Amino acid sequence: MKLSFNMNSFKTLRTYKKNIDAHSKNINNISTGKKINSAKDNPNRISSLGNFEREIRGQQASRRNVQDSVSMIQSADSVMDSVTNRISRIRELAVGLGSASMSDDEKAIVQNEINTLIDGMDYEVKNFSFNGTNIIGDEKVTDNSKNNTIQFLSTGNAGEFSEIPVYNLTSEGLGLDGLDVMNSDIDSILGTLDNAMSQVLGARSKLGAIQNNFEDKVNQSESLEETLVGAKSKIEDADIAEEMIELTKNLILTEANIKNMNKTIYMPEEMVSIIGKLYK
Repeated sequence: MKLSFNMNSFKTLRTYKKNIDAHSKNINNISTGKKINSAKDNPNRISSLGNFEREIRGQQASRRNVQDSVSMIQSADSVMDSVTNRISRIRELAVGLGSASMSDDEKAIVQNEINTLIDGMDYEVKNFSFNGTNIIGDEKVTDNSKNNTIQFLSTGNAGEFSEIPVYNLTSEGLGLDGLDVMNSDIDSILGTLDNAMSQVLGARSKLGAIQNNFEDKVNQSESLEETLVGAKSKIEDADIAEEMIELTKNLILTEANIKNMNKTIYMPEEMVSIIGKLYK
């Protein structure tokens, strides 16, 4: 043993620092619940974690987009249901005009009710808005069989858009603007109303099918996110039981190192004392 350099003490100190670092890492992993808290913990897997996080956040954001679209279609459908009921009532009144016993005054009363129903329909359709978007009262659409569309990002990947058709279900778009039941042929009136009803029901049918498709997308997105979160967890999450075992082991080793250092520090002094006794 050398007196000028305490090798045993130096080795014990180095082991002590190593155990302290391991002990600190165990505490950090337990407190965060993760075994990878920085790039240095596992440089090879940090890239995978970043990709998983990107995919998970992308799925969550795109799912919100789809859910917002579903809510918009549901809101529009409630208005279209009202339009359907109004057209049905107008048709009922128009059929009643076929009675040979109806006077001109009675026809005028029917005309007033029809005008009121059409005005109410226009008010509902034109004032429908979901976050500033109206998909059933776009007056730029001149033919509901060749409607415009709006797009939104429906997945977490660039370029993957879904479309929602836009209609003009106002009285003008349906051909009901200025409907005159007093001076028009009853067959012509019924044909106009049937055509209007067909357009509304066609819009409801198409949007309903799109809503079902969007809800399937939401379910698929949730399933994919669950898979991604599970894969990310296997890489990132710490095994708390294992970390507790390592923590206990490193704590015991640290305490042992402290006791060893106390002994190794005084070993040179004890050696000098022994040598001094030899010369007495």
